[in-house]
Amino acid sequence: MMDGQIVRRTAQTERRMIEAFGLAAIQLDPALQSRTGSFKNKPVTIRSSAVSGPLMRVARFSVISGETLEIGNVLCVPEPSRMVPILGADFVAVREDSVMLAADLSPVSDVPGDHAAQFALLDRALANCPELPPGGDLPEWAVELFSDRPLYTRVHPERLTEAFEVFDHYVEAFIQMVQEAEAHPERSAEISRSQGYYSDVHRADDKGLRLLGAMFGMEWAQQYLEEFLFPPESGLSLR
Repeated sequence: MMDGQIVRRTAQTERRMIEAFGLAAIQLDPALQSRTGSFKNKPVTIRSSAVSGPLMRVARFSVISGETLEIGNVLCVPEPSRMVPILGADFVAVREDSVMLAADLSPVSDVPGDHAAQFALLDRALANCPELPPGGDLPEWAVELFSDRPLYTRVHPERLTEAFEVFDHYVEAFIQMVQEAEAHPERSAEISRSQGYYSDVHRADDKGLRLLGAMFGMEWAQQYLEEFLFPPESGLSLR
C-alpha cells in the first residue's frame, strides 16, 4: 500500500539511534519478535526489535505491514538519571489517500525550567519546517502526556516524505538532548516514575492499541502490550 515507506523510515530511525548512542540489541521473547495475523481478510505481519545502552534505557521499534495497511511505532526512553523527554511516534496508513503521523518529545517533568533549553532547541529545529495539515483533536490521554509542540498530521501519501523530514527534526533534537544532558542521579527515581507513568497511560487509555487484538488475537496482544509496547516501570528496560 505504502510501498514500504513507513517500514523503511522506522528502520532508519532505529539505525540512527544505534549509530548515535552505540546501542546493542535486546534479546526479545521469540513470540514477541514477529507474528502473522489478518486485517480485512488480508494477511499482515508484525515485527519488533529493541536496543539499549548506557544513555538509553530502551529504544524499541515495531512495524505492521500488509496489503492494505502499514504501521510504524517508535519509543525511545532515555536512561533515567537524565532529564530528557521521551521520544514517541506513530505512523499509520490504513487508507490509500491518507497517512497519520504523530510524534512528540514528551516531558518527564512539570517543574518550570527543567525542559526549557531542550524545547528551545526543538523550536529552532522546527522554525523553517513546512506547515503540515492538522491531524485533528488529540485524545485526552495524549494531551496529558504530550508537550505543547507535537507533530500531529494527516497527509496524502505524496506529502509523506515531507512529513517524515519534519519528524527527523524531532529525532535529531532528541539525540542532541540526550547527548548534552547532564546526569542527575539524585533525580533518577523521580524521572523513572514519570517514564513509567507515560507507559501506564498508554497501556490503559490508548484505544488504537485495540487494533492489535483484532489483527493478532487478544491474548497475544495483551502480552505484547504489557511486555513490549508499554510495560510497567519495572519492565521498561525489557531485560
